[in-house]
Amino acid sequence: MQHGRRRTKAERAYRSLIGAVLLGALALSAGPSLANDAKTLREDVVKASDFRVKVAAALALGKKRDVGSLDVLERALTRDENAAVRAAAAAAIGAIGDGRGVVILENAKAKEKDKNVLGAIG
Repeated sequence: MQHGRRRTKAERAYRSLIGAVLLGALALSAGPSLANDAKTLREDVVKASDFRVKVAAALALGKKRDVGSLDVLERALTRDENAAVRAAAAAAIGAIGDGRGVVILENAKAKEKDKNVLGAIG
């Protein structure tokens, strides 16, 4: 890119895509257990010391649509101190698509203060 020239929409989109791919790779490399079963992912959501591992595990549970993970995701949504973890838990609960998840999200919405988490709740 030349100095002083504004990026085109396509260039900005490309840079955003590259950033998202790199972030996803980082999240996956941060937690070796992400390829494992739902039980291990649930443990990571609650017990991992690195918030990035918690985020990646929560999103993986959402992708698996694992209804058995709703309790763990609810705990992360309502108790984790990191907003990124809470937002990932909210997104995962929404992705699971179970009716119980709707109630969990509604209850959390009434108590949540962080605008990013509220955005993930919907």
